[in-house]
Amino acid sequence: MAGKRYQVAILFPADAAQRQAIKLEDTRFAGIATALREAGLEVEAAAYADEAVEEVRAQLRHFDAVLVWANPIIEPDRDRATLNALLEDVANAGVYISAHPEVIRKMGTKEVLYRT
Repeated sequence: MAGKRYQVAILFPADAAQRQAIKLEDTRFAGIATALREAGLEVEAAAYADEAVEEVRAQLRHFDAVLVWANPIIEPDRDRATLNALLEDVANAGVYISAHPEVIRKMGTKEVLYRT
């Protein structure tokens, strides 16, 4: 009997209007997705926009892990509060989040580089 095939989402910022049309293979994460698939994992894009937070929440709850590729400050006129709340909720549901919002908060936006 074959073992469980782990499911991983790659989360990255996207325009809300184009979120559904984005294919992982057409992004800068295509190589990562290929490597993970070659290692036996199922991989799917999770294009994120604040306007689609509930859709993304429902999507992420079905994964074993989420690789987060979002800058601490997504856009000049936005912060990461909505995204962090989503990721904390999904983590509390048992999904592994890399990097967890608590880790990002402890590091601070560029503060760790300044101190080093």
